[in-house]
Amino acid sequence: MLRYSNYENFEQVEEAVQTAFQRALEKWPSNIPDNPAGWLYTVARNTYLESLRRGKTERQKLEQLQPESETIPHRSENDELFDPGVTPLDDLAKMILLCCNPELPPRVQVCLTLKSACGFSVSEISRALGMQEEAVKKTITRAKAKFLKTRK
Repeated sequence: MLRYSNYENFEQVEEAVQTAFQRALEKWPSNIPDNPAGWLYTVARNTYLESLRRGKTERQKLEQLQPESETIPHRSENDELFDPGVTPLDDLAKMILLCCNPELPPRVQVCLTLKSACGFSVSEISRALGMQEEAVKKTITRAKAKFLKTRK
């Protein structure tokens, strides 16, 4: 999923994945789908695409309110985001490889992988690694910032 955002929107992708898991908790007690991974992937993808559409609509409304000289620059979105040949495991593998950037210290790689690729909460990561929650938050934030800085 992260590749759809050009590896830039960690927060939006994480939010979409969390929403998919939340919907699974609501829907699955009564009816588990035949392909749970595919269901999660589809819900996460649709949630992410909807957030992109909302963002695009908000930008268009802002542009209508502002004079032409003050328009907000934005990149165009690609409508053909879904590649049926790519499986959720492909995206997970790419996410893990991105999180395990050799420029990052091993402890930072572990924190980022557990949060971004595995979906662990900050409190779960802090308990597992014996770190303070605030330290885990800062570690993840700095790692994401460093990653985004190197991508630009």
